Order: sequence, then structure tokens, then C-alpha cells
Amino acid sequence: MANRKKSLRPSRDEREPYITAINEALADGRIDTAEQAERVTAAEGAESFDTLDGLVADIPFHWEDETLEKEQRRLSRRRLLSGAAGVVLIGAASYFVTDRVSAGISGAADSSAESSAESTTDPAQEPTPEGSVPTDLVEVRLWQKDTMPTAIGAAADAGLTRFAAVRGSGDTLSVTGRTKEGTGKVVNFAKGSAPAVDDDDAGGTKFADAEKLRKVDLKKLHDEVASDLAEDVAEHSLDISWDLGSEEFVIGIRDFEHSFRWSLDTLKRLEDGTV
Repeated sequence: MANRKKSLRPSRDEREPYITAINEALADGRIDTAEQAERVTAAEGAESFDTLDGLVADIPFHWEDETLEKEQRRLSRRRLLSGAAGVVLIGAASYFVTDRVSAGISGAADSSAESSAESTTDPAQEPTPEGSVPTDLVEVRLWQKDTMPTAIGAAADAGLTRFAAVRGSGDTLSVTGRTKEGTGKVVNFAKGSAPAVDDDDAGGTKFADAEKLRKVDLKKLHDEVASDLAEDVAEHSLDISWDLGSEEFVIGIRDFEHSFRWSLDTLKRLEDGTV
């Protein structure tokens, strides 16, 4: 932390490692969702590094070298601008903030060489410093216990305050909803890339309770019906959205032939059968 000037108000980029550490603490079961939300809000409004340090005093936290952080943010932003160029949109929805990316970063090249590399290199394949994780990189894999808290937490960090739908398959996952200002957005997750945020004209008109979404254990639900689904897990898809027939939010897991549904409110099986 030697490069920090404690008398200065933290910038948005300087708050990111703290927010990431808080989100990781939730994924590790060190804190609950209420405390995670409280700490993230406090970190976003912190007026000093002393306040930020207090928020992570009892959880694992490591401040990366300032030069390295800038390089990580540069790479992450290029991944984001690529939309999901290499986006294998995580069909793997979970694994909170990690499956830690390892590779080696080549030293600084001159501006012309860097410009050339940007035009020919797939951003999703760019190496990152060994043992490091860009602060805005969130990994989400489907059918894991922490899929939903990870995805909803990261979508909230990206600006969503109301959640209309969560959908995923194979290596892809998306969370659709609206921001505090009422703008429709969809947050797409992809393995090895930072979340990509796109406009969504609809944005949803019915919104699910965020805490109920966070508490959904997709691994448990998927394990319950996996033996009846296709052997290739890449064919399994997730859909959590408002159901007009039952007039409630429904969790759906299906393949090309079978469909299984649960009530989001009660997590009771509603129906299953052949598509």
C-alpha cells in the first residue's frame, strides 16, 4: 500500500480491490449477503483509505502494485470493449470471482507495437500476470452452489438494482434487469473475461426478489434432475423469469426433450415433462 496517499479520497479504480475482496468473502462463506451488501455500499461511499481498510480488516485482502493494477485494468477494459468477442458466455455460471487466471504478461511495448497487437490479438486470450486476477474479472460457472449469489452480486456491481431474468447454457450466463435510473440492461458473463454490460430495450416489467435469487442453489436443483437430462451438460439450459401461466417467477432447467420447473418463492417442483 506504499503508493497510496491516505489523505486523498479513493478513486473508483482504487475502491475495486476492496469491493472484490468483500464479494469473495461472501462467496467463501465468511460473511452473509446482508453484510456483503452493507460493506459494498460503505466501500462505494468511503471518503478515506482508513475506512476502506476497516471494511476488509477481518477478511483476506491484498493490495496489488499500482503499476500492475493499471495493466490489469487496461486488459480487462479491452476485454469488456470486445463485448464478448471471445465470449464463451459462461455457461458455467458460478465460481465467484475466480478460477484464477494465470499466464505471463509481456513487458511494455511501444505504442505502435501495442496498437498492432490490439488489432490482431483476441482480448480474451491475452495473458495476465501469473498469480493475479484483474479486479473487475468475475468468473461464473453454471450448476454450482454459488452460481446465483455470484451472478446477482456481480450484476448489482454493474448497476442493476432490479432483476427480471437469469438465463444460461453451456458456457454462457446473462442477468437482465433495470438500473436505479430505470434503464434496461443485460450483464453477460464469460469465462476468462470481465462482465459485458449491454443495453436491453425491454429490461423487464416484473422483477424478482434479489435475495431469493441469491439463495437459489442451482447445483442442488440440477443434481435433482440431471439423470433425466441429456448426458452432454452443454445441452442443459437455465431460465429464471416471470411465468404468465402461474403468475410467478419460475426456475426452469431443460434440454432438448425434457423440462423441469420450480417456484422461485417456495423452490417446490411445479411440473416436469417432455418438451
